[in-house]
Amino acid sequence: MGRWALNQFSIKLMKLRHKYWFANITIFIGVIIESLLAGYISWLFVLCVLPTIIIVGRYAYFDKCVICNKYVLENPLYEGSKIWLWTPWLPKKCTKCGNALD
Repeated sequence: MGRWALNQFSIKLMKLRHKYWFANITIFIGVIIESLLAGYISWLFVLCVLPTIIIVGRYAYFDKCVICNKYVLENPLYEGSKIWLWTPWLPKKCTKCGNALD
């Protein structure tokens, strides 16, 4: 079992809700650290902020339901709506199939 297989296996074991909060906390702490480094060491650390947000955000926001393969953060505007949008909260159940997302 190679290193990549071990990393891939450990990511699959993490619950969806934990993975989402881990990514949000990583973005928050990363932006704070990079901002401090930009202020005290070099302004070039500002260039690291956007890639951090994009990479970690993609890791969190493109998670899918294991049953119906729908993005979990893509939810209807209101109950029964045909307008879908990306929401910042993770619902308790999949809005398409009703599978528990915990």
